[in-house]
Amino acid sequence: RSRAFFARHADRLDAARELIATPADYLKELGDLLPTSGERALEIGPGPGEFLPVLAARFREVVALDSAAGMIERARETCRQAGLDNVRFETGEPPAPGQPLRPAALARPFDAIVCAMVLHHVPRPEDLLARAAALLSDAGALLVADLCPHEQDWVGEACGDVWRGIDADRLDHWAADAGLAAGPAQFLALRNGFRIQLKCFRRRHAPPAATDLHTPGSKETPR
Repeated sequence: RSRAFFARHADRLDAARELIATPADYLKELGDLLPTSGERALEIGPGPGEFLPVLAARFREVVALDSAAGMIERARETCRQAGLDNVRFETGEPPAPGQPLRPAALARPFDAIVCAMVLHHVPRPEDLLARAAALLSDAGALLVADLCPHEQDWVGEACGDVWRGIDADRLDHWAADAGLAAGPAQFLALRNGFRIQLKCFRRRHAPPAATDLHTPGSKETPR
């Protein structure tokens, strides 16, 4: 259902996002969680590609992976207008752990993986987290931005949502099952009553990254 929604509404996504949260509500804070530099970054579900210029400025190679071809075309146009030449676009989904890494762009590990406002669109978010974790380098960071739990039933039809937000403790549990440890978290309270959680996960026992821009802790920020 989610895949069909984005196939139909690639050109009208902006209006749907206005109902809940726009990238302007959280992308700056998400960028603050990124390592300052690295070799490779992956964004799963980049949508129109607003965050790709941030990744392209910090990483030598960026891969944009989306299951909807229409969204990939929008992301490609965003990067073209920004004059970016280090972003590669792929249509598809992260492979299950142990499965062949296709496309070939996924065959080498990533220093940062971003999954922004994606998990509540998939039927099994824990599987997507496990797939993302399998693509991380040893010291890589997985950044997640997603809705907190809410009671708005209309989001399924209007926005293609499968989940009414993701519980923060459940997200940490899924990440732990994927071999990841939770780092700093931030919660943004939006004007329309929704809340967004921003989290950074790393492989367990990975050394702290000296290049991170954030300090440990969790805080609530009104928007």
